[in-house]
Amino acid sequence: MASYSLKLLEKKYNNWVKAQLAVLFNEEGIEPFVCNEIQIFQQKCLDDICYNNGLLSGALCSSCFTENIVKCPTNRICNVGRGQCSYHRNATTQYNPSGCPNNICDNFKAKIQSAHRFYGPSFKNTDATNWCSNPWEVAKCFLPQDGYKDVVSAKETDFNGIISVVINYKDFQMKVHEHLGNKSNLFEQAREIGRIVRHSSELEVEDKDLQQYFKVLQQLLSDPVYLATDTHAQSAKQKLSDLENDILVVGKDDVRKALDDVAKAVRDKIRTEIDDQKKQYDEIKLDMIKNKQDDIRSLEFKTAEGVKTLENIVDDNAKTIRKEIAKMKQEADASVKTLKTQADEEVKNIKEESKNSVKIIESSKKSGLDKIKQEVDVSVKSFKTLVDDEAKKIKKESDNFVKVIKSSTDTGLGRIKQETNTLVNSLKIQSSSERQSITEQGKKEKTALVELGETLQKTLYTRNIDDKEEQYVSSRKKLKEEIIAWYNMYQSTVPLSPLTDDLDTPLACFYVKTELNMKTNAFSERKETTRVKSLEDVFTSGRKVPREIYLSADAGFGKTVFFQNIWL
Repeated sequence: MASYSLKLLEKKYNNWVKAQLAVLFNEEGIEPFVCNEIQIFQQKCLDDICYNNGLLSGALCSSCFTENIVKCPTNRICNVGRGQCSYHRNATTQYNPSGCPNNICDNFKAKIQSAHRFYGPSFKNTDATNWCSNPWEVAKCFLPQDGYKDVVSAKETDFNGIISVVINYKDFQMKVHEHLGNKSNLFEQAREIGRIVRHSSELEVEDKDLQQYFKVLQQLLSDPVYLATDTHAQSAKQKLSDLENDILVVGKDDVRKALDDVAKAVRDKIRTEIDDQKKQYDEIKLDMIKNKQDDIRSLEFKTAEGVKTLENIVDDNAKTIRKEIAKMKQEADASVKTLKTQADEEVKNIKEESKNSVKIIESSKKSGLDKIKQEVDVSVKSFKTLVDDEAKKIKKESDNFVKVIKSSTDTGLGRIKQETNTLVNSLKIQSSSERQSITEQGKKEKTALVELGETLQKTLYTRNIDDKEEQYVSSRKKLKEEIIAWYNMYQSTVPLSPLTDDLDTPLACFYVKTELNMKTNAFSERKETTRVKSLEDVFTSGRKVPREIYLSADAGFGKTVFFQNIWL
Protein backbone atom coordinates (compact mmCIF):
# COMPACT_ATOMS: atom_id res chain seq x y z
CA MET A 1 0.00 0.00 0.00
CA ALA A 2 1.39 3.45 -0.90
CA SER A 3 2.73 5.72 1.84
CA TYR A 4 0.37 8.49 2.97
CA SER A 5 2.82 10.58 5.00
CA LEU A 6 2.14 13.62 2.79
CA LYS A 7 -1.49 12.86 2.05
CA LEU A 8 -2.83 15.93 3.86
CA LEU A 9 -1.17 18.11 1.24
CA GLU A 10 -3.10 16.35 -1.54
CA LYS A 11 -6.44 17.77 -2.71
CA LYS A 12 -8.18 14.44 -3.23
CA TYR A 13 -7.19 13.17 0.20
CA ASN A 14 -8.48 16.38 1.80
CA ASN A 15 -11.71 15.81 -0.12
CA TRP A 16 -11.95 12.28 1.28
CA VAL A 17 -11.43 13.52 4.87
CA LYS A 18 -14.18 16.12 4.33
CA ALA A 19 -16.51 13.51 2.85
CA GLN A 20 -15.91 11.11 5.76
CA LEU A 21 -16.50 13.91 8.31
CA ALA A 22 -19.65 14.95 6.42
CA VAL A 23 -21.00 11.40 6.77
CA LEU A 24 -20.17 11.37 10.50
CA PHE A 25 -21.81 14.80 11.03
CA ASN A 26 -24.90 13.56 9.20
CA GLU A 27 -25.01 10.51 11.46
CA GLU A 28 -24.81 12.75 14.54
CA GLY A 29 -27.67 14.87 13.20
CA ILE A 30 -30.22 12.06 12.67
CA GLU A 31 -29.19 9.66 15.45
CA PRO A 32 -31.34 11.31 18.23
CA PHE A 33 -34.32 11.43 15.84
CA VAL A 34 -34.00 7.70 15.04
CA CYS A 35 -33.50 6.71 18.72
CA ASN A 36 -36.60 8.66 19.77
CA GLU A 37 -38.83 7.04 17.13
CA ILE A 38 -37.60 3.53 18.01
CA GLN A 39 -38.23 4.17 21.71
CA ILE A 40 -41.79 5.27 20.89
CA PHE A 41 -42.29 2.12 18.79
CA GLN A 42 -41.01 -0.14 21.60
CA GLN A 43 -43.32 1.44 24.19
CA LYS A 44 -46.32 1.32 21.84
CA CYS A 45 -45.73 -2.39 21.18
CA LEU A 46 -45.61 -3.14 24.93
CA ASP A 47 -48.74 -1.07 25.64
CA ASP A 48 -50.71 -2.71 22.81
CA ILE A 49 -49.60 -6.23 23.85
CA CYS A 50 -50.67 -5.66 27.47
CA TYR A 51 -54.01 -4.13 26.44
CA ASN A 52 -54.91 -6.74 23.78
CA ASN A 53 -53.97 -9.73 25.96
CA GLY A 54 -55.42 -8.55 29.25
CA LEU A 55 -51.99 -8.19 30.90
CA LEU A 56 -51.15 -5.77 33.66
CA SER A 57 -49.77 -2.46 32.42
CA GLY A 58 -45.97 -2.59 32.48
CA ALA A 59 -45.75 -6.39 32.14
CA LEU A 60 -42.36 -7.47 30.73
CA CYS A 61 -40.47 -10.62 29.70
CA SER A 62 -36.74 -11.31 29.67
CA SER A 63 -36.72 -15.10 29.61
CA CYS A 64 -37.19 -15.85 25.89
CA PHE A 65 -34.21 -16.10 23.54
CA THR A 66 -34.77 -15.06 19.93
CA GLU A 67 -34.28 -18.69 18.89
CA ASN A 68 -37.22 -19.72 21.14
CA ILE A 69 -39.70 -17.66 19.09
CA VAL A 70 -38.24 -18.17 15.57
CA LYS A 71 -39.46 -21.33 13.82
CA CYS A 72 -37.00 -23.86 12.49
CA PRO A 73 -36.38 -23.71 9.57
CA THR A 74 -36.84 -20.00 8.72
CA ASN A 75 -35.54 -18.56 5.46
CA ARG A 76 -32.37 -16.44 5.76
CA ILE A 77 -32.03 -17.36 9.44
CA CYS A 78 -31.68 -21.10 9.81
CA ASN A 79 -31.71 -24.11 7.44
CA VAL A 80 -31.59 -27.75 8.53
CA GLY A 81 -31.48 -29.18 5.02
CA ARG A 82 -27.77 -29.97 5.33
CA GLY A 83 -27.75 -31.40 8.84
CA GLN A 84 -28.14 -30.00 12.33
CA CYS A 85 -29.37 -26.38 12.57
CA SER A 86 -26.56 -24.07 13.68
CA TYR A 87 -29.03 -21.42 14.83
CA HIS A 88 -31.16 -23.61 17.13
CA ARG A 89 -27.94 -25.18 18.36
CA ASN A 90 -28.83 -26.61 21.80
CA ALA A 91 -31.72 -27.36 24.17
CA THR A 92 -31.83 -23.81 25.53
CA THR A 93 -32.08 -22.26 22.08
CA GLN A 94 -34.68 -24.59 20.56
CA TYR A 95 -37.89 -23.23 19.06
CA ASN A 96 -40.74 -23.29 21.62
CA PRO A 97 -44.04 -24.14 19.83
CA SER A 98 -46.09 -23.19 22.91
CA GLY A 99 -44.81 -19.63 22.70
CA CYS A 100 -43.69 -17.11 25.30
CA PRO A 101 -44.80 -18.10 28.82
CA ASN A 102 -45.65 -14.45 29.55
CA ASN A 103 -47.55 -14.02 26.25
CA ILE A 104 -45.31 -11.09 25.24
CA CYS A 105 -42.35 -12.06 23.04
CA ASP A 106 -44.32 -13.85 20.27
CA ASN A 107 -46.63 -10.85 19.95
CA PHE A 108 -43.62 -8.49 20.00
CA LYS A 109 -42.06 -10.50 17.14
CA ALA A 110 -45.28 -10.24 15.11
CA LYS A 111 -45.41 -6.46 15.59
CA ILE A 112 -41.78 -6.07 14.52
CA GLN A 113 -42.44 -8.17 11.41
CA SER A 114 -45.50 -6.12 10.42
CA ALA A 115 -43.58 -2.85 11.01
CA HIS A 116 -40.73 -3.89 8.65
CA ARG A 117 -41.08 -2.35 5.20
CA PHE A 118 -40.02 -5.60 3.50
CA TYR A 119 -41.38 -8.00 6.17
CA GLY A 120 -37.91 -9.45 6.70
CA PRO A 121 -36.56 -8.41 10.13
CA SER A 122 -32.96 -9.32 10.97
CA PHE A 123 -33.74 -11.59 13.91
CA LYS A 124 -30.18 -13.00 13.71
CA ASN A 125 -28.89 -9.62 14.92
CA THR A 126 -31.08 -9.25 17.98
CA ASP A 127 -31.54 -10.74 21.44
CA ALA A 128 -35.22 -11.01 22.43
CA THR A 129 -34.34 -11.13 26.14
CA ASN A 130 -33.61 -7.38 25.89
CA TRP A 131 -36.57 -6.26 23.74
CA CYS A 132 -38.50 -4.99 26.76
CA SER A 133 -35.52 -3.18 28.32
CA ASN A 134 -33.35 -1.86 25.45
CA PRO A 135 -35.08 -0.03 22.55
CA TRP A 136 -31.98 -0.38 20.35
CA GLU A 137 -32.21 -4.17 20.60
CA VAL A 138 -35.56 -3.71 18.81
CA ALA A 139 -33.94 -1.35 16.29
CA LYS A 140 -31.41 -4.07 15.38
CA CYS A 141 -34.28 -5.99 13.74
CA PHE A 142 -34.31 -3.23 11.08
CA LEU A 143 -30.53 -3.32 10.45
CA PRO A 144 -28.81 -5.33 7.68
CA GLN A 145 -28.51 -9.08 8.29
CA ASP A 146 -24.76 -9.24 9.06
CA GLY A 147 -22.27 -7.27 11.13
CA TYR A 148 -24.43 -5.81 13.90
CA LYS A 149 -24.98 -8.66 16.36
CA ASP A 150 -22.61 -7.23 19.00
CA VAL A 151 -23.75 -3.58 18.95
CA VAL A 152 -25.92 -2.55 21.91
CA SER A 153 -26.64 1.14 21.21
CA ALA A 154 -26.98 3.70 18.43
CA LYS A 155 -23.53 5.10 19.32
CA GLU A 156 -21.95 1.77 18.32
CA THR A 157 -23.91 1.62 15.05
CA ASP A 158 -22.42 3.07 11.87
CA PHE A 159 -24.10 5.46 9.41
CA ASN A 160 -25.17 2.58 7.16
CA GLY A 161 -27.05 0.98 10.07
CA ILE A 162 -28.73 4.21 11.24
CA ILE A 163 -30.00 4.97 7.71
CA SER A 164 -31.17 1.34 7.31
CA VAL A 165 -33.44 1.72 10.36
CA VAL A 166 -35.09 4.77 8.77
CA ILE A 167 -35.64 2.96 5.46
CA ASN A 168 -36.83 -0.38 6.89
CA TYR A 169 -39.12 0.84 9.73
CA LYS A 170 -42.37 1.81 7.99
CA ASP A 171 -43.57 4.47 10.47
CA PHE A 172 -40.63 6.72 9.60
CA GLN A 173 -42.56 7.53 6.41
CA MET A 174 -44.83 9.76 8.54
CA LYS A 175 -41.80 11.81 9.69
CA VAL A 176 -40.09 12.39 6.32
CA HIS A 177 -41.18 13.92 3.04
CA GLU A 178 -39.09 11.53 0.92
CA HIS A 179 -40.85 8.38 -0.38
CA LEU A 180 -38.79 5.73 1.43
CA GLY A 181 -40.06 2.97 -0.87
CA ASN A 182 -38.42 4.70 -3.83
CA LYS A 183 -34.95 3.27 -4.52
CA SER A 184 -33.56 6.73 -5.39
CA ASN A 185 -34.75 8.58 -2.28
CA LEU A 186 -32.31 10.80 -0.37
CA PHE A 187 -31.79 8.29 2.44
CA GLU A 188 -30.79 5.58 -0.06
CA GLN A 189 -28.42 8.05 -1.74
CA ALA A 190 -26.90 9.02 1.63
CA ARG A 191 -26.41 5.36 2.55
CA GLU A 192 -24.62 4.75 -0.76
CA ILE A 193 -22.39 7.79 -0.15
CA GLY A 194 -21.40 6.35 3.24
CA ARG A 195 -20.48 3.02 1.64
CA ILE A 196 -18.41 4.63 -1.14
CA VAL A 197 -16.46 6.88 1.21
CA ARG A 198 -15.75 4.22 3.85
CA HIS A 199 -14.64 1.60 1.35
CA SER A 200 -12.50 3.90 -0.81
CA SER A 201 -9.29 1.95 -1.45
CA GLU A 202 -7.11 5.03 -2.09
CA LEU A 203 -8.87 7.36 0.42
CA GLU A 204 -9.52 9.91 -2.35
CA VAL A 205 -12.60 11.82 -3.59
CA GLU A 206 -12.93 14.02 -6.68
CA ASP A 207 -14.11 17.65 -6.35
CA LYS A 208 -17.37 17.14 -8.27
CA ASP A 209 -18.19 14.04 -6.22
CA LEU A 210 -17.58 15.91 -2.98
CA GLN A 211 -19.96 18.69 -4.06
CA GLN A 212 -22.65 16.11 -4.82
CA TYR A 213 -22.11 14.42 -1.42
CA PHE A 214 -22.57 17.73 0.42
CA LYS A 215 -25.70 18.51 -1.60
CA VAL A 216 -27.38 15.17 -0.84
CA LEU A 217 -26.47 15.16 2.87
CA GLN A 218 -27.66 18.76 3.39
CA GLN A 219 -30.94 18.05 1.57
CA LEU A 220 -31.50 15.05 3.85
CA LEU A 221 -31.08 17.23 6.97
CA SER A 222 -33.49 19.79 5.46
CA ASP A 223 -36.42 17.37 5.14
CA PRO A 224 -39.45 19.66 5.83
CA VAL A 225 -41.62 17.27 7.85
CA TYR A 226 -39.41 16.95 10.96
CA LEU A 227 -35.66 17.33 10.45
CA ALA A 228 -35.90 20.94 9.20
CA THR A 229 -36.96 22.00 12.73
CA ASP A 230 -34.92 19.47 14.72
CA THR A 231 -32.11 21.06 16.77
CA HIS A 232 -29.62 18.22 16.29
CA ALA A 233 -30.24 17.98 12.54
CA GLN A 234 -29.85 21.73 12.00
CA SER A 235 -26.67 21.83 14.09
CA ALA A 236 -25.23 19.06 11.90
CA LYS A 237 -26.35 20.92 8.77
CA GLN A 238 -24.49 24.04 9.94
CA LYS A 239 -21.35 21.96 10.46
CA LEU A 240 -21.71 20.59 6.91
CA SER A 241 -22.06 24.12 5.53
CA ASP A 242 -19.01 25.34 7.46
CA LEU A 243 -17.02 22.29 6.36
CA GLU A 244 -17.99 22.78 2.71
CA ASN A 245 -17.05 26.49 2.77
CA ASP A 246 -13.76 25.87 4.68
CA ILE A 247 -15.03 27.81 7.72
CA LEU A 248 -14.76 24.71 9.89
CA VAL A 249 -11.02 23.95 10.22
CA VAL A 250 -10.16 20.25 9.99
CA GLY A 251 -7.92 19.45 12.96
CA LYS A 252 -5.97 16.42 14.06
CA ASP A 253 -8.87 15.05 16.10
CA ASP A 254 -11.13 15.21 13.03
CA VAL A 255 -8.60 13.33 10.90
CA ARG A 256 -8.13 10.71 13.61
CA LYS A 257 -11.91 10.35 13.93
CA ALA A 258 -12.30 9.80 10.18
CA LEU A 259 -9.48 7.26 10.03
CA ASP A 260 -10.72 5.39 13.12
CA ASP A 261 -14.13 4.96 11.54
CA VAL A 262 -12.60 3.50 8.38
CA ALA A 263 -10.32 1.22 10.45
CA LYS A 264 -13.37 -0.08 12.28
CA ALA A 265 -15.08 -0.76 8.95
CA VAL A 266 -12.01 -2.70 7.72
CA ARG A 267 -11.90 -4.80 10.90
CA ASP A 268 -15.64 -5.55 10.66
CA LYS A 269 -15.28 -6.54 7.02
CA ILE A 270 -12.36 -8.89 7.75
CA ARG A 271 -14.20 -10.44 10.68
CA THR A 272 -17.24 -11.01 8.47
CA GLU A 273 -15.09 -12.59 5.76
CA ILE A 274 -13.45 -14.91 8.32
CA ASP A 275 -16.86 -15.95 9.65
CA ASP A 276 -18.10 -16.54 6.10
CA GLN A 277 -15.08 -18.66 5.28
CA LYS A 278 -15.53 -20.75 8.42
CA LYS A 279 -19.17 -21.17 7.58
CA GLN A 280 -18.30 -22.21 4.01
CA TYR A 281 -15.75 -24.69 5.37
CA ASP A 282 -18.37 -26.29 7.68
CA GLU A 283 -20.86 -26.56 4.81
CA ILE A 284 -18.30 -28.24 2.54
CA LYS A 285 -17.40 -30.61 5.35
CA LEU A 286 -21.07 -31.56 5.88
CA ASP A 287 -21.54 -32.07 2.12
CA MET A 288 -18.59 -34.42 1.95
CA ILE A 289 -19.75 -36.48 4.93
CA LYS A 290 -23.23 -36.73 3.52
CA ASN A 291 -21.96 -37.83 0.10
CA LYS A 292 -19.74 -40.51 1.62
CA GLN A 293 -22.60 -41.75 3.75
CA ASP A 294 -24.80 -42.00 0.66
CA ASP A 295 -22.09 -44.01 -1.12
CA ILE A 296 -21.79 -46.40 1.80
CA ARG A 297 -25.55 -46.98 2.03
CA SER A 298 -25.74 -47.79 -1.71
CA LEU A 299 -23.36 -50.70 -1.33
CA GLU A 300 -24.92 -54.07 -0.45
CA PHE A 301 -22.77 -57.07 0.05
CA LYS A 302 -24.16 -60.44 1.07
CA THR A 303 -20.93 -62.39 1.11
CA ALA A 304 -17.92 -62.18 3.37
CA GLU A 305 -15.84 -60.91 0.46
CA GLY A 306 -18.39 -58.16 -0.05
CA VAL A 307 -18.24 -57.25 3.64
CA LYS A 308 -14.45 -57.14 3.48
CA THR A 309 -14.56 -55.00 0.35
CA LEU A 310 -17.05 -52.71 2.10
CA GLU A 311 -14.73 -52.36 5.07
CA ASN A 312 -11.84 -51.51 2.74
CA ILE A 313 -14.00 -48.91 0.99
CA VAL A 314 -15.05 -47.45 4.32
CA ASP A 315 -11.42 -47.28 5.46
CA ASP A 316 -10.33 -45.69 2.20
CA ASN A 317 -13.21 -43.19 2.33
CA ALA A 318 -12.47 -42.36 5.96
CA LYS A 319 -8.80 -41.76 5.13
CA THR A 320 -9.80 -39.63 2.14
CA ILE A 321 -12.23 -37.62 4.29
CA ARG A 322 -9.64 -37.05 6.99
CA LYS A 323 -7.06 -35.94 4.42
CA GLU A 324 -9.51 -33.55 2.74
CA ILE A 325 -10.69 -32.16 6.07
CA ALA A 326 -7.10 -31.65 7.22
CA LYS A 327 -6.24 -29.97 3.93
CA MET A 328 -9.30 -27.68 4.10
CA LYS A 329 -8.61 -26.82 7.71
CA GLN A 330 -5.01 -25.99 6.84
CA GLU A 331 -6.19 -23.75 3.98
CA ALA A 332 -8.79 -22.08 6.20
CA ASP A 333 -6.20 -21.44 8.94
CA ALA A 334 -3.81 -20.01 6.36
CA SER A 335 -6.55 -17.74 4.98
CA VAL A 336 -7.49 -16.55 8.46
CA LYS A 337 -3.87 -15.90 9.32
CA THR A 338 -3.37 -13.99 6.05
CA LEU A 339 -6.50 -11.88 6.65
CA LYS A 340 -5.46 -11.11 10.21
CA THR A 341 -1.98 -10.11 9.03
CA GLN A 342 -3.48 -7.85 6.37
CA ALA A 343 -5.82 -6.31 8.95
CA ASP A 344 -2.97 -5.64 11.36
CA GLU A 345 -0.88 -4.07 8.59
CA GLU A 346 -3.86 -2.00 7.43
CA VAL A 347 -4.57 -0.68 10.92
CA LYS A 348 -0.85 -0.07 11.53
CA ASN A 349 -0.56 1.90 8.27
CA ILE A 350 -3.64 3.94 9.11
CA LYS A 351 -2.34 4.75 12.59
CA GLU A 352 1.07 5.73 11.16
CA GLU A 353 -0.60 7.92 8.54
CA SER A 354 -2.76 9.50 11.24
CA LYS A 355 0.32 10.38 13.33
CA ASN A 356 2.12 11.82 10.29
CA SER A 357 -0.98 13.81 9.33
CA VAL A 358 -1.26 15.19 12.88
CA LYS A 359 2.41 16.24 12.86
CA ILE A 360 1.97 18.03 9.53
CA ILE A 361 -1.12 19.83 10.84
CA GLU A 362 0.64 20.93 14.05
CA SER A 363 3.74 22.14 12.10
CA SER A 364 1.57 24.07 9.62
CA LYS A 365 -0.44 25.53 12.48
CA LYS A 366 2.69 26.72 14.37
CA SER A 367 4.37 28.30 11.33
CA GLY A 368 1.10 29.96 10.34
CA LEU A 369 0.65 31.46 13.82
CA ASP A 370 4.26 32.82 13.84
CA LYS A 371 3.74 34.44 10.46
CA ILE A 372 0.42 35.99 11.53
CA LYS A 373 1.99 37.32 14.77
CA GLN A 374 4.89 38.93 12.84
CA GLU A 375 2.50 40.59 10.36
CA VAL A 376 0.32 41.84 13.22
CA ASP A 377 3.33 43.46 14.99
CA VAL A 378 4.36 45.28 11.78
CA SER A 379 0.79 46.45 11.22
CA VAL A 380 0.49 47.72 14.82
CA LYS A 381 3.71 49.75 14.56
CA SER A 382 2.67 51.26 11.24
CA PHE A 383 -0.77 52.12 12.58
CA LYS A 384 0.68 53.68 15.74
CA THR A 385 2.99 55.98 13.70
CA LEU A 386 0.08 57.01 11.49
CA VAL A 387 -2.08 57.81 14.53
CA ASP A 388 0.64 60.01 16.11
CA ASP A 389 1.08 62.02 12.88
CA GLU A 390 -2.65 62.55 12.54
CA ALA A 391 -2.93 63.60 16.22
CA LYS A 392 -0.23 66.30 15.76
CA LYS A 393 -1.89 67.58 12.60
CA ILE A 394 -5.32 67.76 14.27
CA LYS A 395 -3.89 69.61 17.31
CA LYS A 396 -2.23 72.22 15.10
CA GLU A 397 -5.43 72.81 13.11
CA SER A 398 -7.43 73.04 16.35
CA ASP A 399 -5.15 75.76 17.77
CA ASN A 400 -5.52 77.86 14.59
CA PHE A 401 -9.27 77.38 14.60
CA VAL A 402 -9.55 78.51 18.25
CA LYS A 403 -7.64 81.71 17.48
CA VAL A 404 -9.94 82.52 14.55
CA ILE A 405 -13.05 81.88 16.68
CA LYS A 406 -11.77 84.10 19.53
CA SER A 407 -11.04 87.00 17.15
CA SER A 408 -14.45 86.67 15.50
CA THR A 409 -16.16 86.53 18.90
CA ASP A 410 -14.62 89.80 20.14
CA THR A 411 -15.61 91.63 16.96
CA GLY A 412 -19.12 90.20 17.05
CA LEU A 413 -19.71 91.15 20.69
CA GLY A 414 -18.79 94.81 20.07
CA ARG A 415 -21.10 94.99 17.12
CA ILE A 416 -24.00 93.37 18.99
CA LYS A 417 -23.59 95.80 21.93
CA GLN A 418 -23.79 98.80 19.63
CA GLU A 419 -26.90 97.53 17.83
CA THR A 420 -28.55 96.74 21.16
CA ASN A 421 -28.16 100.32 22.44
CA THR A 422 -29.63 101.69 19.21
CA LEU A 423 -32.63 99.38 19.45
CA VAL A 424 -33.31 100.27 23.11
CA ASN A 425 -33.45 104.00 22.30
CA SER A 426 -35.84 103.37 19.42
CA LEU A 427 -38.15 101.28 21.62
CA LYS A 428 -38.34 104.00 24.28
CA ILE A 429 -39.64 106.44 21.70
CA GLN A 430 -42.25 104.06 20.29
CA SER A 431 -43.47 102.63 23.60
CA SER A 432 -45.50 105.66 24.78
CA SER A 433 -47.46 105.98 21.54
CA GLU A 434 -48.12 102.30 21.11
CA ARG A 435 -49.14 101.67 24.75
CA GLN A 436 -52.53 103.33 24.33
CA SER A 437 -53.24 101.53 21.05
CA ILE A 438 -52.41 98.15 22.65
CA THR A 439 -54.77 98.82 25.60
CA GLU A 440 -57.75 99.54 23.33
CA GLN A 441 -57.04 96.50 21.18
CA GLY A 442 -56.86 94.31 24.31
CA LYS A 443 -60.31 95.43 25.48
CA LYS A 444 -61.85 94.54 22.10
CA GLU A 445 -60.22 91.09 22.06
CA LYS A 446 -61.36 90.44 25.67
CA THR A 447 -64.99 91.16 24.75
CA ALA A 448 -64.78 88.86 21.70
CA LEU A 449 -63.29 86.06 23.77
CA VAL A 450 -66.07 86.30 26.40
CA GLU A 451 -68.74 86.05 23.71
CA LEU A 452 -66.95 83.08 22.09
CA GLY A 453 -66.73 81.30 25.46
CA GLU A 454 -70.47 81.68 26.12
CA THR A 455 -71.27 80.32 22.66
CA LEU A 456 -68.98 77.31 23.15
CA GLN A 457 -70.46 76.57 26.59
CA LYS A 458 -73.99 76.48 25.18
CA THR A 459 -72.89 74.26 22.28
CA LEU A 460 -71.10 71.78 24.56
CA TYR A 461 -74.06 71.59 26.97
CA THR A 462 -76.47 70.81 24.11
CA ARG A 463 -74.10 68.20 22.62
CA ASN A 464 -73.59 66.57 26.05
CA ILE A 465 -77.36 66.13 26.52
CA ASP A 466 -77.70 64.60 23.02
CA ASP A 467 -74.79 62.23 23.67
CA LYS A 468 -76.25 61.05 27.00
CA GLU A 469 -79.65 60.43 25.45
CA GLU A 470 -78.08 58.52 22.55
CA GLN A 471 -75.95 56.52 25.01
CA TYR A 472 -79.04 55.68 27.10
CA VAL A 473 -80.98 54.46 24.05
CA SER A 474 -78.01 52.35 22.91
CA SER A 475 -77.51 50.84 26.39
CA ARG A 476 -81.18 50.03 26.73
CA LYS A 477 -81.21 48.35 23.33
CA LYS A 478 -78.08 46.35 24.17
CA LEU A 479 -79.53 45.26 27.55
CA LYS A 480 -82.72 44.15 25.85
CA GLU A 481 -80.77 42.10 23.28
CA GLU A 482 -78.67 40.46 26.01
CA ILE A 483 -81.79 39.58 28.07
CA ILE A 484 -83.46 38.06 25.01
CA ALA A 485 -80.30 36.10 24.17
CA TRP A 486 -80.04 34.85 27.78
CA TYR A 487 -83.63 33.66 27.81
CA ASN A 488 -83.28 32.01 24.41
CA MET A 489 -80.22 30.13 25.69
CA TYR A 490 -81.32 29.12 29.21
CA GLN A 491 -85.14 29.44 29.36
CA SER A 492 -86.35 28.34 25.90
CA THR A 493 -86.71 24.62 26.75
CA VAL A 494 -88.57 22.57 29.36
CA PRO A 495 -88.24 18.95 30.50
CA LEU A 496 -90.34 16.59 28.41
CA SER A 497 -91.60 14.88 31.56
CA PRO A 498 -91.00 15.16 35.32
CA LEU A 499 -89.57 11.63 35.07
CA THR A 500 -86.92 12.64 32.50
CA ASP A 501 -85.25 15.86 33.68
CA ASP A 502 -82.32 15.40 31.31
CA LEU A 503 -84.50 15.27 28.18
CA ASP A 504 -85.60 18.79 27.12
CA THR A 505 -87.86 20.01 24.33
CA PRO A 506 -88.31 23.51 22.81
CA LEU A 507 -90.95 25.46 24.75
CA ALA A 508 -92.39 27.09 21.63
CA CYS A 509 -93.30 23.66 20.21
CA PHE A 510 -94.50 22.12 23.49
CA TYR A 511 -96.45 24.89 25.28
CA VAL A 512 -100.26 24.76 25.39
CA LYS A 513 -102.19 27.86 26.48
CA THR A 514 -104.03 27.58 29.81
CA GLU A 515 -107.24 29.25 30.95
CA LEU A 516 -106.63 32.28 33.21
CA ASN A 517 -109.05 34.11 35.51
CA MET A 518 -108.19 37.58 36.81
CA LYS A 519 -109.09 39.29 40.10
CA THR A 520 -108.35 43.01 40.16
CA ASN A 521 -107.90 43.22 43.95
CA ALA A 522 -106.04 40.23 45.41
CA PHE A 523 -106.88 41.17 49.01
CA SER A 524 -110.61 41.68 48.48
CA GLU A 525 -113.01 39.14 50.04
CA ARG A 526 -115.13 39.16 46.90
CA LYS A 527 -114.74 36.01 44.79
CA GLU A 528 -115.84 37.47 41.43
CA THR A 529 -113.25 36.90 38.69
CA THR A 530 -112.97 37.84 35.05
CA ARG A 531 -111.70 35.45 32.38
CA VAL A 532 -108.51 36.65 30.69
CA LYS A 533 -108.83 36.74 26.92
CA SER A 534 -105.36 38.20 26.23
CA LEU A 535 -102.35 39.29 28.22
CA GLU A 536 -103.20 42.89 27.38
CA ASP A 537 -106.12 42.60 29.86
CA VAL A 538 -103.66 41.72 32.61
CA PHE A 539 -101.04 44.42 32.03
CA THR A 540 -103.34 47.35 31.08
CA SER A 541 -106.42 46.71 33.20
CA GLY A 542 -108.52 49.86 33.66
CA ARG A 543 -106.18 52.17 31.73
CA LYS A 544 -103.66 51.79 34.53
CA VAL A 545 -100.57 49.65 34.58
CA PRO A 546 -100.67 47.55 37.77
CA ARG A 547 -97.60 47.77 40.03
CA GLU A 548 -97.88 44.17 41.23
CA ILE A 549 -99.30 41.04 39.58
CA TYR A 550 -99.67 37.71 41.42
CA LEU A 551 -100.16 34.32 39.75
CA SER A 552 -101.81 31.63 41.87
CA ALA A 553 -102.38 27.95 41.02
CA ASP A 554 -101.92 24.49 42.48
CA ALA A 555 -98.55 22.79 42.27
CA GLY A 556 -97.73 21.29 38.88
CA PHE A 557 -100.14 23.47 36.86
CA GLY A 558 -97.32 25.20 34.95
CA LYS A 559 -96.76 28.58 36.58
CA THR A 560 -93.03 28.56 35.79
CA VAL A 561 -93.61 27.47 32.18
CA PHE A 562 -96.26 30.20 31.81
CA PHE A 563 -93.77 32.92 32.78
CA GLN A 564 -91.11 31.40 30.49
CA ASN A 565 -93.56 31.58 27.61
CA ILE A 566 -94.36 35.22 28.40
CA TRP A 567 -90.71 36.14 28.17
CA LEU A 568 -90.32 34.33 24.86
